[in-house]
Amino acid sequence: MKKVIVFIVIAALVLTVTPALIFSGNNGPAEKATGAVWLGYPVGGNRYVEFNAHEPKGDEEYGKGSVTWYQWTGTQEWYEVIPTFQLAVKYVNVDGDTACFAAGPNPHPTKVWLVMKVKDGGSPATIGDEVSAVWVSTEDAAEIAVKSMILPTSGLYTYTLIGGNLVVHSYE
Repeated sequence: MKKVIVFIVIAALVLTVTPALIFSGNNGPAEKATGAVWLGYPVGGNRYVEFNAHEPKGDEEYGKGSVTWYQWTGTQEWYEVIPTFQLAVKYVNVDGDTACFAAGPNPHPTKVWLVMKVKDGGSPATIGDEVSAVWVSTEDAAEIAVKSMILPTSGLYTYTLIGGNLVVHSYE
């Protein structure tokens, strides 16, 4: 009798849980890029950037996250440096080990949307990771760059990583 009851309980669990698993859709984590990197800059000091950019998931229309950018001029101590800007991420596209995302808007009249493209080259970070960034003046230009993963060449900076790490989390 106990075996029959155990069998019925197991069968009931299988019949109720299996459809939920099959039809649950994409309930895994969102693909994203995260990082805290020191960027070498040939003129005017180095940059330090912290970012997290999450692709939209489920019914979400836009991505989410933030970019905090610090610019060190070389005349102050690092602990004295305050963020140059902090922007909310809106558009995100992750493909394998590469992510492209746009954050804004910034109140500057021509540097309105920051578009960044990052590539996770493995460990250690300074050997294979890549970071490129460009400012665009319209949200449409930012969205197009992110969707195509092609950054405009005018004003494009490709940085040398001198420290930190970035990770592109792709769950394909």
